[in-house]
Amino acid sequence: MESSPRGNDLDAPVARLCLLLEEDRLSREDLTQWLVGVEASGDGSPAGLVEALGWETIVATAPDELLLGVIDALAAKVGLSHAE
Repeated sequence: MESSPRGNDLDAPVARLCLLLEEDRLSREDLTQWLVGVEASGDGSPAGLVEALGWETIVATAPDELLLGVIDALAAKVGLSHAE
């Protein structure tokens, strides 16, 4: 489920966070807490998914390449780098 880079620049990296599920990087407890958090907030947007999972869990479980992609997209979005 890869989003087009023409939409929100952070959509693709956030969508790749969902690959954590496929790679068994999240425990059943982490997954349950994530789903409960999304349900409680009612926010299924990329920002809501990240909020429900929590940055600590994301940083602890995500591969470095994924985190670098998110940081690069954020830097481009806020004008800290030149998007190609």
